[in-house]
Amino acid sequence: MGTFTNRVREEKTSGPNLRSFSLQKWEQDFAEHGSDEEDRELFLAGQLIQSKLDAVRGVLKFSSDDAISATTKLRSFASMVNYNFMVTLDKTDRAHKAKLAEATEPVTAEEAAAVKIEAAGGHEWSPQEIIESLVDGIEIPARLLLMKNPDLAGNPRMQGVNWNEVAKELSLGLMYRFTEDLWDETLWNGYRVVDGGRTKIFVPTDLDYISGFRAGVERRHSLTRAFALVGAQAHRDLVKLGFPFRLHDINAIERRGKRQVIKVERSPKESSLMRDIMSLRAMASEPYYDDLLNEPQPGLAGLTISSLLDAWTVLSRTSQILEDGVRQRHKNKPWDGRPAHVWFPEYAPVLQIGALEAAISAAAGVSVHMSRQLVDFFIFRGNKGQEVWSQPLLPAGPSTVMPLFAATNSPNLRRLVDVWMRQAKIDLGRRGPAFENYLRDLVLEALSESTVLRGARCVDRSFTFKPQGGQGEEIDLLFVIGNTVFIAEAKCIVEPTDARSMAFHKKTVHGAASQAARKAQAISENRAEFVLAMANAQIHVTEDFKVVPLVVVSTTTHVGVPVNDIPVIDSLILNRFLIGELEDVAVDLGDLSVHKRVKTVLYTAAQEAEDRASRYFSSPPQLDRFFKGIRERSVPIFAATDDDWDGRLVTLECVPAGGLPLTFDVGDERSPPLVQ
Repeated sequence: MGTFTNRVREEKTSGPNLRSFSLQKWEQDFAEHGSDEEDRELFLAGQLIQSKLDAVRGVLKFSSDDAISATTKLRSFASMVNYNFMVTLDKTDRAHKAKLAEATEPVTAEEAAAVKIEAAGGHEWSPQEIIESLVDGIEIPARLLLMKNPDLAGNPRMQGVNWNEVAKELSLGLMYRFTEDLWDETLWNGYRVVDGGRTKIFVPTDLDYISGFRAGVERRHSLTRAFALVGAQAHRDLVKLGFPFRLHDINAIERRGKRQVIKVERSPKESSLMRDIMSLRAMASEPYYDDLLNEPQPGLAGLTISSLLDAWTVLSRTSQILEDGVRQRHKNKPWDGRPAHVWFPEYAPVLQIGALEAAISAAAGVSVHMSRQLVDFFIFRGNKGQEVWSQPLLPAGPSTVMPLFAATNSPNLRRLVDVWMRQAKIDLGRRGPAFENYLRDLVLEALSESTVLRGARCVDRSFTFKPQGGQGEEIDLLFVIGNTVFIAEAKCIVEPTDARSMAFHKKTVHGAASQAARKAQAISENRAEFVLAMANAQIHVTEDFKVVPLVVVSTTTHVGVPVNDIPVIDSLILNRFLIGELEDVAVDLGDLSVHKRVKTVLYTAAQEAEDRASRYFSSPPQLDRFFKGIRERSVPIFAATDDDWDGRLVTLECVPAGGLPLTFDVGDERSPPLVQ
């Protein structure tokens, strides 16, 4: 890495995404510190990014129009985003029905999720990409507006709103956000610019990592769907038994004069949304997060992550009730015969903050003071570190907010937990020991229940090997099958969601692989001492043992992509090997019955397990369909003005190949594809 690039990463030299950026200072710093070709390429890329950001800023009109009140602007933004969300759902539903009509056999969840729909400009995108763009597009205009601490008193005046300008503003907001992300990819992940005149092409230099990231995202979606099915059945069973849930459901929103009342359902009742949210919440609450979830966080004014999950559940359910009402009106085409300033605002219904506070207090069983803190946490105010995904309530007035349905409809709660932890400035590194204990307990339990691996052993604590004349090596996880010693470096890290966190994740995984390799070498070079150390731990190996180093991460990213021939896996892949078989199921989404099971036996004897382990960990068979689905994709980069440059971003996408369907019958109306 060149000196100039390093200075930009450390913000000693301001990049084009920072307010302190100056083109003159940029050129001056490069002249003083530019040291290699990488520096030169980054310098030129910075100039390109700065020119596009300037072009976008130069054509923003609606946000900067002082004649339009802040409440009017915010209501307009929220209305447009929620309207486009409804349109996206309509198009997605039509695309799914068309796919089902063409199908000659059951459709897999991944095939359903892979449909593309046409957006403005004629380009095709996945529904999830469009939904993400709606949320990303509103963040920049809303942040710029709210950072000025505007007066939100008074009613919005919608008569004079130019809705084409609102749509354009949100598109420009998305373009600005995309350009900032493009810069981060260039700065942190080595994207290069190929200059084709006015058309610029951004190309990646590390396809392996991008492949691991894309496969990880799709696998995470697949695991979420599977977990939701298991959770749905468990929820149904508990409701039938009359199990008293700690968290109560929301069943209606009423008006009593000028006051809004959000009604709480006290008795356990079947609710598809509540069922889904509770399932996703359980998946987001990793076992090694237990203590962390319930610790009051100074960075959250004493709130806990668990209380945020409770409040999010109530908020999401309340938002869904509002959304159902809007959806019903949307089906009736409210625009027919009515002026836009009348029907557009109907897509952004408001919630009274006091009503939401009372609902969270009653549904989650917390004090009014805490419920007030929780609601305030979820209001997007444009503060540094906030994002619309994690703070999906947009201010509508001094005492009202508007939910953005795209952010509350089907959240990735696992990611939100990670974002909330980041916002609370929680150091996940201190969860390392808990993650290591979790892995050891997992291995010990699997081995104790295995009829094939009865002779396998696992050290039940962190193990330090210190040969004479060498340094001590602390090994997070050590287990033995036959005469093969498996040592693992465990890393509890946050799932990467942007370019900078991807770079940090990659650095962490590569560092872990180097540590695992070093520890394996220390063991291999001191065999007699290691055999003795194992004997002291009541584990028998001979001096011709084999060492297999592993990296076990708490994320799905990079899993299945070895680093210098050292496998990178997660706890699920580790556990399935110790169980000795894989299982795929086809599920009817109507009654959740299992339609088909396919089992893959990994081994039938301990010797087979020992012989096949290295190959399994290096290339886990359950990931084959994800990596087979990796393909190149070109993403267009639009020009903001006639004088601005355009281009494309070359990247990868994952459309998993194979797998069992989640639908029993392609003609079964009860069983639409599950896309979450």
